[in-house]
Amino acid sequence: MSDARSQRNVRRFTMLVSVSLLVIGCAKEDPRVLEMRRRLSMESEPADVTTIEEAKNSLHEHPNVLIAARIVDDEYEAFIDRQAAFIVTEIVPDDHTHGGNEHDAANCPFCSRKANALRAAVQFVDDSGKPIGIDARELFSIHQGDTVVVAGKGELIPGLDMLQITAERIFVRTGSAR
Repeated sequence: MSDARSQRNVRRFTMLVSVSLLVIGCAKEDPRVLEMRRRLSMESEPADVTTIEEAKNSLHEHPNVLIAARIVDDEYEAFIDRQAAFIVTEIVPDDHTHGGNEHDAANCPFCSRKANALRAAVQFVDDSGKPIGIDARELFSIHQGDTVVVAGKGELIPGLDMLQITAERIFVRTGSAR
């Protein structure tokens, strides 16, 4: 009886240690991700940010852009899996309340303005110019609807008239809508 009890205790202890190691191991972030996040993140928000529209309109004179924008939170997918890339939209103030079941989004000026807001593609690249192979959600702890400030080199995507930013730095605003 003593041997059976001893074996159960050893199994319980082994199980407890295994589960503890699994939990501790899963809680740690990849040091490579932490270092890259530290290198690419701004510690504070710059004061001279512009909108997507302003950056797009001044690309010929100023290809380096610094914009404040919101990660898209609508029918379009905001992120590219396993890449440090995402889509942002112009920040439209959330000062509109919808009228419940009788709300007509097709004729609502606020909803129309939000749906037609300018968008920009943001991607972080490595030294060889290839997209960083870490999902932006993991790399920067960002989500759809978050407000970010992005610094980098802007250019227009041919045929889409859309701003593309090869980003160098990011700042995630606290209190972003989630």
